[in-house]
Amino acid sequence: MTLLPRIIENRVAWTYLLSLFSYILLLSVLFLLSVYFIGAKLPIIVLLSLIPLVLFSLYNFKVLLYILPILFFININVSVFSISELFVAVIFLSFFLTHNNILPQDFRFPLKKNFLFYLTILLISMLKSSSPMMALLGINHYILFLVLIFILYSTVKSSITIKRIVSIYLIILAVNTVHVIIQALMTEKRVFGFAGIMYVDYVGVGIIFSIVLAVFEKTIFKKYFWGVLTLFNTIGLILTQTRTSWISTAATFFVIFGLVGFKRDYFNIRNNTFRNFSIAFIIVIILGVSMAVVFNPKTLSRVSDFEKADVTETGMVSNSFVSRLFIWHTAYNAFISNPILGIGAYSFPYSSQNYYTINRALYKIYVEKLSPHQTFFAVAVETGIVGIIAFLYLYVSIIYYITKKILKYSLLVDRQLALLLGAGILYCMVSMFTTDAWLWGHGIILFSLLLGLFFAHERFIISQVSQ
Repeated sequence: MTLLPRIIENRVAWTYLLSLFSYILLLSVLFLLSVYFIGAKLPIIVLLSLIPLVLFSLYNFKVLLYILPILFFININVSVFSISELFVAVIFLSFFLTHNNILPQDFRFPLKKNFLFYLTILLISMLKSSSPMMALLGINHYILFLVLIFILYSTVKSSITIKRIVSIYLIILAVNTVHVIIQALMTEKRVFGFAGIMYVDYVGVGIIFSIVLAVFEKTIFKKYFWGVLTLFNTIGLILTQTRTSWISTAATFFVIFGLVGFKRDYFNIRNNTFRNFSIAFIIVIILGVSMAVVFNPKTLSRVSDFEKADVTETGMVSNSFVSRLFIWHTAYNAFISNPILGIGAYSFPYSSQNYYTINRALYKIYVEKLSPHQTFFAVAVETGIVGIIAFLYLYVSIIYYITKKILKYSLLVDRQLALLLGAGILYCMVSMFTTDAWLWGHGIILFSLLLGLFFAHERFIISQVSQ
């Protein structure tokens, strides 16, 4: 009677062993091919290494979800899409293969009408684009954003899944921060690690995460752990020499600090804990800046860049603010030429040549193929007054919804997880004032991941209460 189950168990074991052996074999082959053909570029090797894992995981949906935060740190684009955007299509395929019980309520994720209304505006603006096919291709950034929100809202049904995704994100972020510190020691230049320029926002989100986790932990050891991680990532952020990310991180912190301070009883935080946390934060900032300067003495040199706002005889500018002015000047020309519906969603990089009036050499260096570098300005230029009104309505509705939900839960653990995800979302929305990276690429997928997890958390809390 016990023989058959043992045979079945052995077959299952052999199946897993065979799959593991096949994966290792395929991984080895891909590694050798990548070394031979492309000179062992690390991001390509990592990407190729993930291919067999993805194939084996098509019927294990959760594994794919856990892979997604890793892909944010692989700085590879295919055409206009980041690798994380393309991976959303793989997740959707796995969702289609593994979920055959989709219910009508799965499509009723929060603010759905607001999101779809803005999509409609994007499609209408495409009619004004001088590159309609590129505009249509660009709109797929937003469509993938919506697809991931829908998938997460439909499938994530426990806080464990959310915590694992956040943990994976923080682990990979810490590895990238190590790389940033090593690069700073070796080069004394602006550094971003293997993740590339998006690290400046990844680390901002990570710092906010670790601060929230430090506040709510009960044991001294865990508080110190998250405090040290906050210090560690603060050093990484300072070493990037990215002023806009410094501002976004600080602004997000003060908003969360104010919310938690105002609602101390709701979050079950004692007055002395809040006071100690405030002192600890000041210490972390002082230590972070000091250690960053030790690693790279030139770290703070960009702070005084505004004093050198000039253009050299060769056409080069001395700081990033002046180079942004060239982009904004061209973008402004585009806006006034089509103020109502804009020049077409996601079209500015492909049509800016129609609107520049600056020196052609400066245009080629600082404007061509680039986006407007500020979310609200980019939306206004590309979708016009109609589009910016729709976007602002969506923007405000997201903030209102998240704030309302954070302050409505009965259980402390639910309040804390909602605040964690809400703080990450808030960072994205605050930094929209200084960048447009949340409209496309890895940025829009990270934003979608945080929103989708927040919506899913709200849904399974409601289902638990109704039961």
